[in-house]
Amino acid sequence: MKERGGVRKSAVRWLLAGHMPECKHMLNPNDTEALFAVQRFCHLIMQLNARPQMHVAYLREAYENPSDNNVRLTMDRQVESRPNPQRGSLPKVPNPTWSSAKR
Repeated sequence: MKERGGVRKSAVRWLLAGHMPECKHMLNPNDTEALFAVQRFCHLIMQLNARPQMHVAYLREAYENPSDNNVRLTMDRQVESRPNPQRGSLPKVPNPTWSSAKR
């Protein structure tokens, strides 16, 4: 079962440094399910003593049926990775490209 919780970009380093999320860190501070999912994720990080090892970047294409969203297919392209052993750090990606165009 997949759980999701959107956090503010400004909170990512805080969370990766081992702190638990609060409502103010969430994209939607009123979404208690999302907060619980991120808290569970952070708890697992601490329990397993997990640390960042790689930074992975990719271009994701998502496809859905136009009449309903019961099925979603995602394709990851241009997958890149690089070592990232420092806890709480996010490597700078040279010349990042962002696109919201639909195909």
